[in-house]
Amino acid sequence: MKTFSLFLGLLLSVIAHIAAQEVTPSRIWSAKEVADLLGDSYEGMPVYRVYEYSDKGGVWNIVLCENKATIKDKDTANTALKATCLINDHGGYLDKWNIKDAVADKAAGDLLPEHHIWFWTKYSSFTDFDGDGYVDPLIVYGTASEDNPVQRVKLILVYRGKKYAIRAIECVLDDCRHLQYDAAFKTLPAIVRQKIEAVMQRMRKEQDIILHEG
Repeated sequence: MKTFSLFLGLLLSVIAHIAAQEVTPSRIWSAKEVADLLGDSYEGMPVYRVYEYSDKGGVWNIVLCENKATIKDKDTANTALKATCLINDHGGYLDKWNIKDAVADKAAGDLLPEHHIWFWTKYSSFTDFDGDGYVDPLIVYGTASEDNPVQRVKLILVYRGKKYAIRAIECVLDDCRHLQYDAAFKTLPAIVRQKIEAVMQRMRKEQDIILHEG
């Protein structure tokens, strides 16, 4: 009986250890959670959305902020955005990484002046791409100019604490179209690269964008 009890205790301990390492699906904070814990803004910028998930590294929150620079006819235009990754640490929050960008306010190379930048949350994700027990955040956002509803697209993957970016400029003309992968992107596991490419393919089909070199 003693041996069985010891075995049962060991089994329950192993099950609890495995369960503790499982990745939980991301969830979006309610408006009340955002207001109670962060307020209307975070580090001076209005909070757009907060995602929460847990993995082997702990409990994480991704705070997405857009500055809501202008509002016209109930439409909001942003000139800057920021994503911040926080880890829940003994009831407080530690800042782990940030992503910041803003509209191009003047012609730069092939870019027209931009008037709007936004998080493309439909294509962002917080999942474990390679099954190692750690979530691999993918942040996607785009920009628009007066003449181009989608001008720039950027995908940023955070894999094991390091950022990997894919940058695209959308244009109907070949000579102004651009697609660039960070050089380190090719060092990622094949399954991770395939997942990112699948997201890009979805964007091509659903948004009628090119995401190709000129």
